[in-house]
Amino acid sequence: MKQEDLLLPKAILKKYWGYDDFRPKQIPVVSSICSGQNTLAVLPTGGGKSICYQVPAIYFQHLTIVISPLIALMIDQVKALTDRDISAAALHGGIATQLQNEIIQEAINGELKLLYISPERLTSKSFLQGLSKMQLSLIAVDEAHCISQWGHDFRPAYRQISSLQEMFPSVPLLAVTATATEQVQKDIVENLKLVDTTMVKFASRRENLSYQVIDTENKNGVLLSIALSKPDVSGIVYARSRKLVGKITQFLKKRKVKVAAYHAGLDNKTKMKHQQQWIDGKIDLIVATNAFGMGIDKSNVRYVIHFDLPPNLEEYIQEAGRAGRDGMLSEAIILLDKGDVEEKKRDVEKTYPPIHLIKDTYKSLASHYGLAVGEKMPFAKSFQLLVFCEHYGLPVLPTYYAIKMLDKMNYILMTDSFYHASTLQCNKDQLDVFLNGRGNDMERDLIGKVLRIYDGIFYKRVKIDEDYLSEKLVITIPEVKQSLKKLDAMKVIQYEEGGDIPKVKVRGPRLHSDKIKISESIYSERKQSAFDRLEALENYLEGEGCRQIVIDRYFGFEGEECGKCDVCKKARDGGKRDHVFLKEKVIGLLKREVNTLEALIEQFSEIERKELVTVLEQMEADRVISIVSNNVILER
Repeated sequence: MKQEDLLLPKAILKKYWGYDDFRPKQIPVVSSICSGQNTLAVLPTGGGKSICYQVPAIYFQHLTIVISPLIALMIDQVKALTDRDISAAALHGGIATQLQNEIIQEAINGELKLLYISPERLTSKSFLQGLSKMQLSLIAVDEAHCISQWGHDFRPAYRQISSLQEMFPSVPLLAVTATATEQVQKDIVENLKLVDTTMVKFASRRENLSYQVIDTENKNGVLLSIALSKPDVSGIVYARSRKLVGKITQFLKKRKVKVAAYHAGLDNKTKMKHQQQWIDGKIDLIVATNAFGMGIDKSNVRYVIHFDLPPNLEEYIQEAGRAGRDGMLSEAIILLDKGDVEEKKRDVEKTYPPIHLIKDTYKSLASHYGLAVGEKMPFAKSFQLLVFCEHYGLPVLPTYYAIKMLDKMNYILMTDSFYHASTLQCNKDQLDVFLNGRGNDMERDLIGKVLRIYDGIFYKRVKIDEDYLSEKLVITIPEVKQSLKKLDAMKVIQYEEGGDIPKVKVRGPRLHSDKIKISESIYSERKQSAFDRLEALENYLEGEGCRQIVIDRYFGFEGEECGKCDVCKKARDGGKRDHVFLKEKVIGLLKREVNTLEALIEQFSEIERKELVTVLEQMEADRVISIVSNNVILER
């Protein structure tokens, strides 16, 4: 596609997103797709991958199908599109069957521009029947590395995507990912059965990112020193568990850092509040588990700190790449303790639980929801891992990974934690029995109010609002929910309480656990692949060469030394810590009233302390500070 042929896509970009032009890395992707070419695009995190299929979706006449593995991200993208008056919807197992059917009909009628689906949707006969009646202009595969057995988040259901190519052979396909080695790229092309494919590949190199690894036995102290030295600067701290996120947040709060937590254990209202405070700059730091940041458009994140090790370089590059999307100099920092790598190796073992536990977990899940062999589960239901494990005597962490494995193998659906409204459907026959009997007055009043407020409640599941019912009946919200649950137990209604906890559904007819097929050889290969990727991360952490070059080579590129990472700086400074960096830390701490020499020193790691004395002496000689007795005074 010639430059002048991009005029209409640029006009679309300007109309809906307000940008005058595409980023340089987006241009060849959009050009290829708008020309009708199959395309594999490897763009670094922050490269604007979603624009590469959203603009062509509007450019083309008919529907674009977007296949994405994360329900929460699908929902976020659909909301962002509809806020821009672009017709879009998400189809996944976490919503009621009636609503799924309505969305499919909208797609058939040509009322949607983009339809987001999970890859598992391609195994549904009812969806495939509806799909055959749709007119498609584009198929987009997000997080395309998931299709590769050698990718860091392999999902077997992604292998079903090739069936779309057979159904719509003339429709172009765009596969996009931020992280793919040459082996993974080859695997993507082969498994999608792409022919005449345009390859658009950009190195994961981000010229404005300074990669650093800080060896320390005092992670809290180093984290605090960095946070205090960067007041009113936006950053992210990643930790791998909710418990640790909470501990880090409280530690920083007590020391006057403007910080908030973000993880799946918080209610949706709190998460959204913290996220918005951070986006608006009302707090400096968000401490979060690793899913945070996906789809969030905040360009001025100046630093990303990994308090825990990520499992591999692919995930690290994605998470670190959320810093400096505006092109300004930013930092990606790993805090490394001597036992971290060994702990991560133990985590890999936990991630691949024994096969017998996976089968036992499936059996327990089916029993948990009262399913007999051969029986189908009509819709996804709320799931609380700790309650489940305690009831069935299962180990928590291995069971969690067993559930994730069952999800990836398409035996169950486990949704991400996202907000979903309560739903309700009436059973007319049982309702007549209830109304003709002697029911509780509160429950009678409640069901009467429900029947007057909500239409279509006898033939489909409708969304309800317990707060609104509470106001109308002048009773408490817990009383409304308790009454609805009683009516559900009496089978007068089917009530599913909303919230933002995960939901689980056993797919298809329930199988006997002996019918769960897991290839031991493939399972073993996947486990070994995880160890191999961890070894590559270990080489990054412990290598003596430029960190950017290590990253480039892992993804199949060659480049020059970055001159910005800690290894390059040490080489440039004769092996010493960057004195300018240490000086900035000292000034930031003094501004935060860390005034005694002992208190100041405590905020630096052992390695930093070796150079700190020299820095303080130079600062005193330059009259930046004065040291009087045990006090350090900032002069200017």
